[in-house]
Amino acid sequence: MSRQFAALRGVAILLVVVNHSVALSLDALRAAGQPGPAAWQVTILIIVKSWGLMAVPIFLFLSGAYIAYATKGRDLRASYRTIVMSLRFVLVPYLIWSILFYVLIFFISHDQYSLIGYLRNLVVGYPFNFVPILVFFYIIGPLLVRISERRPVLVLIIALGYQVLCADVLKPDLIGLQLPSWAYFLTIPGIRQSMAIWGIFFPVGVILSLHRNRMLTVLERAVVPIASLTVVFYAMVLVNELTTLPLAIGEWLFPLAGIFLVPLIPRDGIPLASWMEWLGKMAYGLYLTNLTVLSLSISLLSSWLPFLFQVVIILVGFLVVVTIGVNAGLFEAFGRSPAPRLRRYLFG
Repeated sequence: MSRQFAALRGVAILLVVVNHSVALSLDALRAAGQPGPAAWQVTILIIVKSWGLMAVPIFLFLSGAYIAYATKGRDLRASYRTIVMSLRFVLVPYLIWSILFYVLIFFISHDQYSLIGYLRNLVVGYPFNFVPILVFFYIIGPLLVRISERRPVLVLIIALGYQVLCADVLKPDLIGLQLPSWAYFLTIPGIRQSMAIWGIFFPVGVILSLHRNRMLTVLERAVVPIASLTVVFYAMVLVNELTTLPLAIGEWLFPLAGIFLVPLIPRDGIPLASWMEWLGKMAYGLYLTNLTVLSLSISLLSSWLPFLFQVVIILVGFLVVVTIGVNAGLFEAFGRSPAPRLRRYLFG
């Protein structure tokens, strides 16, 4: 595992919290019927929020690198023993925080589902859609590692091709391909939406971990065109968000290009690297708790400190600090409790 990966995990979760803070703050304004923020605030918020498109791709990339590192050289039986141990600390926290989120939104916005509806939410990953695709890749991970050791290019082509297939089936106007109706049945129930936007990133992490030196050599030689495409696609995202030009494909292309720059970022090149590493230790727990803390905070602030909603940038900053602070407090408290192992089942 590369030494910058711990800090990159912190960067990714910070992007998640900022993205969700912006989105929920703007949603709260609309729900309250209040006028939207000034144009300059909207521009800044969209610029910051759009970087969140890289968050889950980075998480999946790092997870793929971890699985390759943890299972390389082991037989399938030993590899799956590692997978089962890891999945305990993925699924148990996921179930706990999903249930708490469903209880919270029932009391805040009276959202409720049937028992089948709640089970379906868990399967498809509402509201944590990163988790089901992560579980899927964990399950196929040992096999993926073995194939990637011998045929890395083929794996990349198949992963990208399947992502394109899922994207075109779900949003035919995004790419413009015309696929037959039966192509829908080639997509995986429960994670077809996630595969459409994130299908390639876990395999990229696996391949980089297995073929690190060769991959880094190729990426270093191609860094200028990759960086140029990343900037262009990010600009397309902003144009789509801030104007009436329909460039939604930018949201799909931006992470596809940007992920190949991630392994080239040195640890010392990451701002506040030590703090990011500290934040990265809590990344999975913070991913699972942030929507609950944000939803509760916005509900309370709308009654207690409504003036914060007049300057949404300040509100977003306040929410980010509160969300990270609450999670850090809980994380540290359970770590010092008489049963510190319980922290793994709550925060991963």
